[in-house]
Amino acid sequence: MDIYQPTLPDYLSRIDCFNRAWKEAIEQYGNGSPVANMLRNRKTDLQIQVIQRFYDSVSLKLDLDSEFDEPQVGILLREPVILKSGSLRSDANHIPLRLLAENLSSELIPPELRGTLADD
Repeated sequence: MDIYQPTLPDYLSRIDCFNRAWKEAIEQYGNGSPVANMLRNRKTDLQIQVIQRFYDSVSLKLDLDSEFDEPQVGILLREPVILKSGSLRSDANHIPLRLLAENLSSELIPPELRGTLADD
């Protein structure tokens, strides 16, 4: 029996779905609502899986854009990916830097980001 293994485009589509649902839940129920938190956490879990399973296909870049309330890391794809919807993706959104430290082994965090973590 074959076990289904999601592809990178599958993960990216799921991340997009959870990201949209999370933003809708924030609008409807508030940022700290259990529904919004669950959706945000699932999106984060999917992003961590992308980094772990497709490490050679992604790069992590610190993004200090002022729109964020804490340091964020862009999960950039080394090569753009076409989703089943036909859209072209070049990233897997942003993830807070602290969540990388909490969820990834230090070997998966690029040295330049490890230095940033030491500054916190």
